[in-house]
Amino acid sequence: MPLLAVILSLQLPHGGAPALEGLWHNSTCVGSGYCELYALLPGGVYEWHENEMDGESRLRTVWGGWELRGDTLELTADSMLVWEGGRMIAATGSVGTDSQLVDFSAVIRTPAVRDTLAVGLSDYAMDSPGGSPDLPCERPGMDIAGKRFWRIATDPDVIRGILEM
Repeated sequence: MPLLAVILSLQLPHGGAPALEGLWHNSTCVGSGYCELYALLPGGVYEWHENEMDGESRLRTVWGGWELRGDTLELTADSMLVWEGGRMIAATGSVGTDSQLVDFSAVIRTPAVRDTLAVGLSDYAMDSPGGSPDLPCERPGMDIAGKRFWRIATDPDVIRGILEM
């Protein structure tokens, strides 16, 4: 699946730009692995990671650049990590899917075709533990494509450490 740019439209809080730099996680906590992640780093660099507990997805990571333009966040992909080949078996261990891919090759690809995907962003707000019993403390949250994400880190060194795990 070629992917070169993802455009996210934002509902901005109080007419201002939200603080988007940081690691955005699709869960309030970390279990057997990370859920879907968006790392928006200083200098306009980003990484997107598939849910680590998804044993079926072949697209695993996308690297590229990001820029906020008014109410639009533009993500441009430079390369992707994909799982090629292999075979599906019944899920084992800490996999949240019914099956998982094994005997695959992890390959970094550069997208051959420029492709743009528009994904809605909305409801940027400070979420409190009272609204979600699993939320350990107040955290900025936003909906990306109808799924809630929380910023779990802002320090670039901490984010890079998490991404290298």
